[in-house]
Amino acid sequence: MKSIYVIIDASSYINLSTVEHRFLNTDTLLDAFGEEVILRYSSTVNQEISSHWDNNMPDSLKRSAKIHQLEKYGQGEYEKRLFDDISQTSRDQGEKDNFAVALDLFFIQKKMNLVFLTDDDKAISGCLNEVKDAFPIIKIWNSFDAVLFLYSLKRKDFFMEAAENALQDLHKLTTSDNEKTDPRKMSERLKKLARYKKYLERIEKLHKRG
Repeated sequence: MKSIYVIIDASSYINLSTVEHRFLNTDTLLDAFGEEVILRYSSTVNQEISSHWDNNMPDSLKRSAKIHQLEKYGQGEYEKRLFDDISQTSRDQGEKDNFAVALDLFFIQKKMNLVFLTDDDKAISGCLNEVKDAFPIIKIWNSFDAVLFLYSLKRKDFFMEAAENALQDLHKLTTSDNEKTDPRKMSERLKKLARYKKYLERIEKLHKRG
């Protein structure tokens, strides 16, 4: 029975749906991940996904079923209470609204296993930097973490080579053109990729028979 609620933003949704790895009778990482967790997001994020929709993604009807309607406060009230003293831009709207979804699930529906999934590093270090630390009940993941989760859960079907390829594909998708031309930033990205490959090895080491 699914118990983990993953509040996924547009960046991660798009990236996971772009990576085509056929295992567990699914076509993309998003499909495989969605079979193991309960995906939720705000109406704002759904609109952002719609503007980047392609055939690898669920249709509008299936996506609309994942939208969480806020109950404790409305969108504007959540934003005022959480972000009114924090420097922000309009491009952060999806992340702000999704964080409100996570809090709503916690305070109203009493959900405990909450993951906020985003590949937007600027939002994490920007508008969400102070807010996320105030609510440690919400874990912060990126798409690389989703690969680790799937590998931990489905090692018999999601082999090491496939998991490494998934990380490599996500590395390409999440590395911007600016980072590719900046040696320091590219070095940081490559270190991240190497670090997550080491995490896969650690998972494998735990389960490998002696």
